[in-house]
Amino acid sequence: MKKNLFFALVALFIGSFALIACGGNDNGTAKVSKRDSPTDVAKKMLDKMVDKDFVGAVAYVDGIEEVEENEVTELAGLIQFAYEARGGLTSYKILGEEIAEDGESAEVNIETVYGNGETDTDDVDLKKTENGWRVTMGVNVK
Repeated sequence: MKKNLFFALVALFIGSFALIACGGNDNGTAKVSKRDSPTDVAKKMLDKMVDKDFVGAVAYVDGIEEVEENEVTELAGLIQFAYEARGGLTSYKILGEEIAEDGESAEVNIETVYGNGETDTDDVDLKKTENGWRVTMGVNVK
């Protein structure tokens, strides 16, 4: 399935920020419970994006708590720019969830609707961490 350009860009920026991060902060404050399923986490992140809370959405990304606060803000701004260029994310639908046999990674298939009327179908990739499921944007973790 084709990956959305947005997810490729986010993966690039996440990788860049992770490499230059100098220390920790408390950006990893996403409300993720160990009991949340991959679909639950994807929904929470997408709800933040529909609400235009891009800093809140980024908090669901694996490793974000290790990135400096100003870098998180910059990343959120880039994501906001990408989504607003399409009229913003107006809604989404969960189409399915697939958890890998080892239980350590998952894909949640989604359909997104943008303010300009365009729709996309894509996967949200997640990995299981000690704190629950986290999004690994644009990276296939299987």
